[in-house]
Amino acid sequence: MVPKALRLFIPSFLIVAVFVAILAWALSQRILRPVGAVADHLKTLKSERVQEWSLLPSRTNPEFFGEVVEAVNGLINQIQESAIFRENWARSIAHEIRTPLMLIVGELETFDFEKASRKDFQDLATQIKKDVLGIESIIKTILEIGKRKTSLDLPDQVPIRHLVESFAKDFSRYMGVSISFKSEISAERESRLEWPLLRILIDNLLRNSIKHAGKDRPVILIELSESVGYFFLEIKDQGPGMPEDLILALKQWKHWESRLGVGLNLCKQIERLTGWYLSFENIELDVKASGLQVRLQIPIVR
Repeated sequence: MVPKALRLFIPSFLIVAVFVAILAWALSQRILRPVGAVADHLKTLKSERVQEWSLLPSRTNPEFFGEVVEAVNGLINQIQESAIFRENWARSIAHEIRTPLMLIVGELETFDFEKASRKDFQDLATQIKKDVLGIESIIKTILEIGKRKTSLDLPDQVPIRHLVESFAKDFSRYMGVSISFKSEISAERESRLEWPLLRILIDNLLRNSIKHAGKDRPVILIELSESVGYFFLEIKDQGPGMPEDLILALKQWKHWESRLGVGLNLCKQIERLTGWYLSFENIELDVKASGLQVRLQIPIVR
């Protein structure tokens, strides 16, 4: 016979076992429900549409599962930022190689193939090679800008007046606008900087002036001066100036701002990495009109 104590123990054990099983089931449901919600949400994220990814909803049991939800949402944010970053810098490269490509096309369109001498062909080949190397340098520079979070090294000692004047002449030629250049510094003055950065800046700042001034106000003034420890490059157009909300966005810039476009975002990124200072201001031309003045301040480093 089964002892009386054992007979009493068996139902008690079964009751406890059933209770533990129910408790385990309830606990597993409490844990697995948010896990399932996370899995279901992740299934909705399409790899080809990263920018449209949404974060996990707050109803995904934050009481027990808050840290996991936070971690998954952090990962979603990082992936989105990475995708947007790659897209922005790919657009930057396409944006910046327009200038040398336009130069190459212009040289080929104006070249007289029937009357050209052997030397003319050699000169054309030399110029196109120079432009292609310029494209390579610009791509390399933009990729470097995109990767770096700290200041760039600026190894090259360059004649700043010659660079600015030659860039202005090239821009005037391929854009068909009138550019007036004035310099208060001698041709021998040099500073340590990476010339593709300066070219990217000037090209985009001039394009910005044309965009806001319009082709019917084509005259742009470039002034180069020097004060204690700094070169100053000023670009002025004939109006109507830049909208104040964009000027404010430029002053407050911390990261890529879609309203500013590729060119100005690149300029601000270069400013951040080089320690140069870039300012935008609407100035009065007369009582009825105002124009945009862009000022670039470059430390003189020898």
